Amino acid sequence: MKKEDDNLKIKKPIDQTILYGYDKYFDSFIKLYNKNKLPFVNLLSGPKGLGKSTFLYHFINYLLSKNEKFTYSINNKSINPENKSFQLLLNNSHPNFFSLEKKENEKFISIEVVRNLLFFLNKTSFYKNFKIVLIKDVEYLNANSANALLKTLEEPHRNVFFFLVYDNLSFIPTTIKSRCVEHKIFFNFEKKKEIFSNLTGQYNVIDVEETYLQNLYY
Repeated sequence: MKKEDDNLKIKKPIDQTILYGYDKYFDSFIKLYNKNKLPFVNLLSGPKGLGKSTFLYHFINYLLSKNEKFTYSINNKSINPENKSFQLLLNNSHPNFFSLEKKENEKFISIEVVRNLLFFLNKTSFYKNFKIVLIKDVEYLNANSANALLKTLEEPHRNVFFFLVYDNLSFIPTTIKSRCVEHKIFFNFEKKKEIFSNLTGQYNVIDVEETYLQNLYY
């Protein structure tokens, strides 16, 4: 597998402005939200690498950009880079958004990070709007951080949406899982090939070996 530009770097989920393959899930979330039935605590589960975090960043941009310029494009499933909320999220400075994940140099999500989340939840939201919390790598919660988070999930704050991302090949405490509405993400082999083809086209990847396509089965 070769790239026309060998210096091209793969974008992180927060940087991905185009979403592939998630139309069914995206439309389902929109319907729930528009009917005021979107759960306040959502758990997205599935094998690592399916794009769950990318999907959530897109849905979060849909929510945050509704009353802004350069709103989210539902038809194209794309984020406008000029959107204010998108730029604030890139700079980690959106007043109504909090992201929690494992740091690269740490083995687990520390309780200090969860305490920062609690501080965020106790602050008044910008324009008295809803708040959004994205928790990635839920499987890396240790006993202390899981217990601290559990207390928050048991008594969710008003107008706060939680989105948790979970690699279902790993383990998370049943106490955490039981407080969430689980959305299981699954793609069949053909859908994976379609998504992979779109991504390789986006990154100008050429000469894709058949081995890579066959590995998508797993």
